This record gives sequence, C-alpha cells and structure tokens, in this order.
Amino acid sequence: MRGGAATRAARRGEAVVLRNLKEMAEAAEEFCNKTGVRRLLLGGSEANVSQFREMLPKALQDRVIGTFTIGVNAPENEVQARSMELIEKVAQQREVELVEQAIAGWKRGSGAVVGLSDTLAALQEHRVSILLIAAGYEASGYRCQNCRYLMLSERDECPLCGGPVEEVEDLVDTMTHRALESSVEVEIVRGNKQLEEVGSVGALLRY
Repeated sequence: MRGGAATRAARRGEAVVLRNLKEMAEAAEEFCNKTGVRRLLLGGSEANVSQFREMLPKALQDRVIGTFTIGVNAPENEVQARSMELIEKVAQQREVELVEQAIAGWKRGSGAVVGLSDTLAALQEHRVSILLIAAGYEASGYRCQNCRYLMLSERDECPLCGGPVEEVEDLVDTMTHRALESSVEVEIVRGNKQLEEVGSVGALLRY
C-alpha cells in the first residue's frame, strides 16, 4: 500500500509540473504575440527546460537562442547575470557568422558587399537586408540637402537632383540611421579582424 501510495503521489506531482509548464507555455505565447519578442532564453532545471521548450509552439521554439541551467530559487540578480552572459556569447557568435557570410558572398560576387563605397550604394538602392559595421568605425562624406542622397566625395551639385551638397561629418552614423528608417537590421560588430580587413563595413543583400 505504501509503495502504491507513493507511486500515485509521484504521478500526481508529475501531472502538476506538466500542467504548470503547459500554462507557462501558453502565457509565454500570449506575451510574445502581444509584445513581438523575437528571441528567447530559457532557464531552469535541465529536465524542465527541455519539457517546456517542447510545449512551446514551433514558432516560439525557433526563437529560442539559448538555454541555461539554474535553480528555481535562484535570486533575480543571478538569473540576470546568467542571462546576460549567454546573450553576450550568442551575440558574438552571431556577429562572427554574419561577417563570414558577408565575406563569402562578396567573394562569390552575390548576396553581399563589403567596403564603404559598395555598401553605401547598396543601401541607397534599398538592397540591404543586414548592415554590418565595425564598432567605432567612422568616415566623413557628403549629402544632398534636397533629396538626401549620400556621397563619398564632394561635388558641386547632387548627381541625382542637382541640389546643393553639404558635408556630413559622420557618414557611417548617417548610414545607420538611414538603414533603421528603412527597417534594415543593423549589426555593430566588435573586434572582428575579418570585417576590419575588408573596410570595416559590409552588408548582406536582399537581392
């Protein structure tokens, strides 16, 4: 009897855990749909994280960028520290992968450009999907006061509309804002020698 009672109690406990995980998965789906969260981190016991991930809809499973093991009673500052550590690691991995992808595409002659001139041209032609910029990289340039066309060299007038041209102290910053205005993803890449060697700026292209 005692063994049977213990087994039933264990099963009830497992059922409660599964029900709680299911409710959490439903709450996570509702939250992500409302807020537009694009990336998720999952933390907890190895078993619970695995079960919880399986209960998430496929769309949310694809947004999980990493997991970590942590006790259920861990203080908030520890959870934040572990999360930030993992986010930093994932971000660095992503930066490396994007740069390698851009350089490979540039060498093939399709799907990517590198260097300020070609990247600026692609951005103004609305072909950029992801803009890659080495952290701290700056360059000056020029801009049409009328149509906002950006140029690397000074001209008497804009080659597009004939408008007056003004100097832009930080062309890279202007490109960044232009990209964000057009819903282009901007990735600031830190300490990547490969990107620096090809001009400190590049882009993955839509076409």
